[in-house]
Amino acid sequence: MMKKKNIKKLLTITVLVCAGTLLALIVDSGSGWREAIAAVPQGPVVTAGNYRVEIEGLEQSDILAVSGIGITISVVEYTGGGGLTVKIPGTVSVSNITLRSLVPKPEFDNWVRDVVQGNVVRKIVSITLIDDQGTDAVTYTFVDCWPCKWTLGNLDVNSIDPATVDMTLAVDRIQELF
Repeated sequence: MMKKKNIKKLLTITVLVCAGTLLALIVDSGSGWREAIAAVPQGPVVTAGNYRVEIEGLEQSDILAVSGIGITISVVEYTGGGGLTVKIPGTVSVSNITLRSLVPKPEFDNWVRDVVQGNVVRKIVSITLIDDQGTDAVTYTFVDCWPCKWTLGNLDVNSIDPATVDMTLAVDRIQELF
């Protein structure tokens, strides 16, 4: 005959968070067994909400969000004489980036108007990530940018959210990325 025992295990989970970043998750069984699930990062922490945007060296303090930063390297398949196919890097393409701002944003409107009227003005856009110590951690400099899309945010009679505008920029290259 089998006997059933009720065994209750209590686990204590400690979550350490700093500036919205998970630093550590510690599981403690109460019987001396502890395990850290996430390691505490060494040095300053960079969060996604701490950045600065500059267009032609002028800080744009009202940029609410930045998206689309990236590069793509195409893959070219090369087949040699022995029939062996290898993959080699091909062309590098820089993704368009999108800047979101509050309305009105005359700088965006004027830049888009210039392009629509045939005067493509290419500008340098820099995005600097700032660590929790207030120090510039890394700067991405986008060269020869010009607006290729302008989108007014959703309007809703029931909303009290501020109106926003998105401006997508075509980017030729990222200067000194790696």
